[in-house]
Formats: sequence, structure tokens, C-alpha cells
Amino acid sequence: MTLRTVCGVPTADIARLLLVSESTMTRRLTRARTRIAEAGILYRVPSGPALTERLPGVLAVLYLLFTRGYVADGEPAFADEAVRLARLLDRLMPEQSEVAALLALFLLQHSRRHARRDAAGTPLTLQ
Repeated sequence: MTLRTVCGVPTADIARLLLVSESTMTRRLTRARTRIAEAGILYRVPSGPALTERLPGVLAVLYLLFTRGYVADGEPAFADEAVRLARLLDRLMPEQSEVAALLALFLLQHSRRHARRDAAGTPLTLQ
């Protein structure tokens, strides 16, 4: 839901990232929106223990957002945004090693982005 609503990732791309069909993902998103509306859940930044409880979900969204920008036919802006958000999260929660680890993974992969393909778009090996 976050990838679609907040990040603007198309439903088809989310489905591909989560290895489900587009129609399945559309139904899941519709059900989630309905449940949120019926429960009257507000969109707000959690605080205290709720923030720590939601961290795994936030990290998963960042990982999928980065992947959307890093795949061969992806839009690099998504990976750039995932790196930016991971840096922000690392500043907000410096005691969380999982955040630092995910940011390190992003930076390692992202540093090689321009060296992954030649001018014709052919994938390059590390050799």
C-alpha cells in the first residue's frame, strides 16, 4: 500500500516485485484501502514503541522501492529515493542496526549502478 500510495510505484510493478499477478495486487490494495477507511486509521508518523514495531515494514518498503529502481528496466529515481529515505531513517534511528545495514547494502549496490551496463545496454560482468 505504501509503495503505491506514498511512493507512486505502479500496481503492475508492485505485483512483479512481490511475485503475484497484477489483478491479485489490485485486489489486495483495494481490500487494504477499504480496511483502513472502515477502521478510521489515520495516516501519521508513529511514536514511541509503535515506531519500533513498524520498522520491519518500513525497511521492507524501502527494499522494494530500491529494487524497483535497481532492476534492469527500473527507473533509477526510485533507487535514489530509497537511498535518501534510508539515510533519513538512519539519522532518525541511529541505534537501529537493521537500518544501517540496509543503507550500507543500498550504497554498495548503488555505487555500481552506472557500471552494470555498457553504452548499448548490455549487462557487464565484474570481470
